[in-house]
Amino acid sequence: MSTQNIRFILLGLLFGVLFLLFNYWETEKLNNNLKNDNENFLLNDLKSDNDFLDVNQNNDKIFIYDNQLKKNDIIKYDNNYDYIFVKTDVYNIKIDLYGGDITFLELLKYPISKFKNSSGFVLFDTSDLRYYIAQCGLLSENGPDSKRLGKVKFFCDQENFFIGDNDFLFVDLFYQTDNKINFTKRFCFKKNNYLIDVEYIVSNNSNNNYYGYMYGRLKQSEKISNDSILMMSARSYTGGAVYTPSKHYKKVLFSDIESNKLFNEQIFGGWISMVEHYFLSAWIPSPNNEYIYCSERYGDKIYGVRFICKNPLIVEPGCINSIKASLFAGPEIVDVLKNISDGLSLTVDYGILWPIAQPIFWVLKNINNFFKNWGFSIIITTLLIKLLFYKLSASSYKSMAKMRKLQPRINLLKESFGDDKTKFGKAIMDLYKQENVNPLGGCLPIIIQIPVFISLYYVLLESVELRQAEFIFWIVDLSSSDPYYILPIIMGISMLIQQKLSPAPLDPIQAKMMLIMPLIFCFLCFQFPSGLVLYWVVNNLLSILQQLFIVKRYS
Repeated sequence: MSTQNIRFILLGLLFGVLFLLFNYWETEKLNNNLKNDNENFLLNDLKSDNDFLDVNQNNDKIFIYDNQLKKNDIIKYDNNYDYIFVKTDVYNIKIDLYGGDITFLELLKYPISKFKNSSGFVLFDTSDLRYYIAQCGLLSENGPDSKRLGKVKFFCDQENFFIGDNDFLFVDLFYQTDNKINFTKRFCFKKNNYLIDVEYIVSNNSNNNYYGYMYGRLKQSEKISNDSILMMSARSYTGGAVYTPSKHYKKVLFSDIESNKLFNEQIFGGWISMVEHYFLSAWIPSPNNEYIYCSERYGDKIYGVRFICKNPLIVEPGCINSIKASLFAGPEIVDVLKNISDGLSLTVDYGILWPIAQPIFWVLKNINNFFKNWGFSIIITTLLIKLLFYKLSASSYKSMAKMRKLQPRINLLKESFGDDKTKFGKAIMDLYKQENVNPLGGCLPIIIQIPVFISLYYVLLESVELRQAEFIFWIVDLSSSDPYYILPIIMGISMLIQQKLSPAPLDPIQAKMMLIMPLIFCFLCFQFPSGLVLYWVVNNLLSILQQLFIVKRYS
């Protein structure tokens, strides 16, 4: 196979990668726009599911029954308030007093748009467009999460809570059973922190031991997708994830739950989570206990992941005891997540090229700590990547320069051998050997760029730090496309210049295809994140300068 054919195949491969990424980005934009559509979810099990527990003391097994209440058993709200509202410097939260579920959570520091007074991104919600809540409780034979009492209403001494200038905010919900077992469900919010501690404090004033099994659950409706035939590529992962000893980040697909391929495993420590683009919710129980982790399905297109503590909280008569877990609900910031629990930072999913993507982001982040501008950080990172591969690229460009110098002799050989491709190919290889030219050397820059390009794409797509990050002038969001298409046009022009500096393909059909490639790439990049196109432009410009220097030297 000739070097021209190899270069053509590699460019075709790069075109295929760009096309898939284009579909990927377009699909993600489509999913984000769905929030403004009028699709409705059937939320038939809203406040209609209870967790009931029987304890078989002979074999110490836990049996969980998820039952939907009948219509005449739907909770009737009384005249008092049924929700409490919590505001911190990072959250707006609504807690349902029935069960103490978090049914609304707004991230104040992550506005939906860059417009002034834009509301924050809503993670938990029970609107017509989305159903996503966090629940936890104590499963027992006698308590607020039991078969006898079902989902009870807690009492709270006030309706609104504000953290103000305090470092901590405690929100206590209270419930007392008929036999005088007192339950306090305590939420602890911290300033500038996305980790919420939820503690159950049980005071047993009855005559019998109390046994309670703590559980935590995340429930979410499936997003509606309107992918066309051309939008068949993957998109940012949305679904469940769980920690296991063998795989610290195991995806729990909604499609698997729908087809009853349910996850169920006993794990010491660990966590469960719901993952989506840029944001994460996760229950992280105490690492000192063993838990049953499982996936679940509720009603129509509503799925969940849950943990249940295998060892009960035991409270003897006249005693007080407690158990707690932590709920993370916020942005997927690697440095934050890795300090919470093992493997949680892996929810920032860079795909199969994470060994390349993670160092790229580390470099980007540290450069940005100095420049305070992600656009300039991308430029400097691109320069460092070029320096890293400078010698290898120089060797490739040197080979391409020599081949370009041999172009007149190659044209003469083509005229001499006519249609005899076998003799022509042998003559070409003899010429390369005589002149000490490696015909594959010019392909190396393309091979090098593809994994780096894909890795940086995932970094820009998945790193919440680059969400709505400004550069200069008209580029106000490096995670979105260039509104005026200036960077894609510059990128297409730079590719065309590179084509002129490279040896022309001998096949006239390939030569025409090579000429239209920059136009195709330019079109695809119209919808790419401007940060990625910025990388491509800078990389091309640096490559042109290096190639001009080497071509001039060896011409």
